Amino acid sequence: MGVGILKQNTYILLPACAALLSCYYLLTKEISIEKKGNKEIPYPPQAIKLPIFGHMFSLGSTPAKQITKWHKETGPIYKINVGTQLWILISDPNLAHDVFVKAGSSTSSRPYHRFNVDIYGKNNRGIAFSQYGPEWKNKRKAVASLLSSSSIDKFCDLAEAEADSLMNRLIKVSQKGEMVSIDKQAELMSMNVVLTMGVGIRYDDINDPKFQMLINFPSDASTLVGAAGDIGSFFPYFGWIDMFMAHTRCSKKRGGYTGQKHV
Repeated sequence: MGVGILKQNTYILLPACAALLSCYYLLTKEISIEKKGNKEIPYPPQAIKLPIFGHMFSLGSTPAKQITKWHKETGPIYKINVGTQLWILISDPNLAHDVFVKAGSSTSSRPYHRFNVDIYGKNNRGIAFSQYGPEWKNKRKAVASLLSSSSIDKFCDLAEAEADSLMNRLIKVSQKGEMVSIDKQAELMSMNVVLTMGVGIRYDDINDPKFQMLINFPSDASTLVGAAGDIGSFFPYFGWIDMFMAHTRCSKKRGGYTGQKHV
């Protein structure tokens, strides 16, 4: 009798058992995930988080020392808020490898920075601050082809020629009894290698106005590439302050160089 009832209700019992097994699987999976210790990335203990500014003032006058101290207190990974931005700080190289290599498709993008993207990168045309995507992959492929070992071997003659040119310039200047600027001459040599490889141009003299403009641009821009150089990215309401900084002047300098013909 009991067997007959079971047979008659098989079409009801089987779906019910399947549903129970599914619930059991999902429940045990959730418990196992919790046991594995998946936790939210912590904030540093005792770090003061202020409205609008976040942990900015907790970084102190030497942020590197404070960040190192927080790593000792919190562990290899923690997070802080700097203005409206959330920063994840990692000190373990293996963890960093997992984040930036194994999960590279999710971490290869760069946060928006007005100077780096709009001015230095000329509307995101560079590679250092590009957002991840098909265009970024093409840029990376182009740079990798230039910097590969086989390509470097092809440019050995170029490097040797520029080294010879450097020595000839130093001899020529010393024969005139003039003071030799080694650093500027070395900058000209290295810049010529990069320019020849990238765009097929070079300069013969450190006093060339175009070379002077090009070599001075990084020093002018150095104050703007950091966090303090883009207030609007951290505090959108204070973005108007950037208009009174050196962005406009530096943008004109960069446009003045890239807008010229170099032959």
